Amino acid sequence: MSRLLICNIGNRDIKVPAGTFPADIDDNHRAKISYLREYKAKIKDSIQITMITKIIDYLEHDSLDYILLFGTQQANSAYQHTDTLADAELIGELLVERWNFRPEQILVHALSANPTHQNELIRFYEPVLAAYDQQLQPSQVILEVTGGTPAMSTALQLTGTEIFQERALPVYIAPDSALPQPISIGRRILGGPLRKVIQANLATFQYHAALDSWRLYRPYFTDLQSESRAKVIEGMLAHAAARVNLDVPQALLAIRGLVGLADGVHDAKIHRLYNALTPLSHENALAEVLALAEIRLKTNSYADFLTQLVRYIENSLRLVCLRLNIPFINRQGHADPHGAKVDAAWLRQQRIEKISVGQAGLQKLLSSYAPQDANVQLVLKLAKTCQPLIELRNEITHSLGGVSQAQIEQAYGATVSTILNNIQQSYQQLTQRSLEQNPYDVINQWVIELLD
Repeated sequence: MSRLLICNIGNRDIKVPAGTFPADIDDNHRAKISYLREYKAKIKDSIQITMITKIIDYLEHDSLDYILLFGTQQANSAYQHTDTLADAELIGELLVERWNFRPEQILVHALSANPTHQNELIRFYEPVLAAYDQQLQPSQVILEVTGGTPAMSTALQLTGTEIFQERALPVYIAPDSALPQPISIGRRILGGPLRKVIQANLATFQYHAALDSWRLYRPYFTDLQSESRAKVIEGMLAHAAARVNLDVPQALLAIRGLVGLADGVHDAKIHRLYNALTPLSHENALAEVLALAEIRLKTNSYADFLTQLVRYIENSLRLVCLRLNIPFINRQGHADPHGAKVDAAWLRQQRIEKISVGQAGLQKLLSSYAPQDANVQLVLKLAKTCQPLIELRNEITHSLGGVSQAQIEQAYGATVSTILNNIQQSYQQLTQRSLEQNPYDVINQWVIELLD
């Protein structure tokens, strides 16, 4: 691990008592620094480097592995008298002499860009800082953004935050205080567009994309004070990314460790999300399928909308079968409420002919086994009403054709929102439960609030 301090050097970073310079060089900054370097042996004790001293004392100099000093070296001769490359070299020499840094720890780099043009400075800093990052591989980078021109300070802060990300710590040194102040303006500026990217991912329920973006750009949103909240954001995105694929074990795992973070402010919401999936009853699972159908409709994903509807219909039939103690088995022949087949031995006992796998077979079974049961009638009515949608879904599954909103509405004879509403009402009748706000809308709203 190594620690790097980066400083822009301005023409006020070196101070000496009044009367130090001969009268003939009093208005030429570059000449002043040349004079100080020439007579340094005599007057070095009177040379002050106040800003650098404050940051080094604050950080404790023995914790620093490298110090990188940027001094200007302009091509335009009209401004060369204000250049600070010689200042940086002199400061480097004093750091070695006064704080016992080794010469190889002090890096002085000429800044050739116009020190008043921010865009030009950013273009300069990007490859230079990236090269130093590769060369030194620092674990923390302190960006001292007080020295130099305002454009240099802003450009170093923005570019340094971009290059070093979570390792970057910009600090400002006030003239009247010995205590440097950490600042996060650069992160906030860079975080704005990134926040919009994540919000766009959430709006289309693309949780894997949102999670990837968050993990890549998380440093722009976090500091020591917000780290706990950042863990909540990442956990919620991971939860949603798993939940949207009905990977319930992984979804639960993602939020299990979030309780107590951020001073427990979000614990109640975390508990609600967790409890909605624990235990994962068939009633809970059906609600999850309806939530997926709703978000697929919101994103105009009509093929997946159809798939979730057919999935709901078949599993509502299964739920009624389970309530009637009809046994299912898996491929290995073991009892399994999620198995694809009805137990053949049970069918023989009931003198019921072998039935096909899927919702058509379950409709036939329920029609013959318990036709008077109220729940059987409810789910059979739903299946009959949605039969055109089932056939449309099967058609696109076994072909290379697509499906549109108009095709779905024509097949059913109502708008897609009406279709979803009818199925939601059927669910509430079947389970005697009310459907709360879609959990994905809840998650999105919560994450956006946390990002802000």
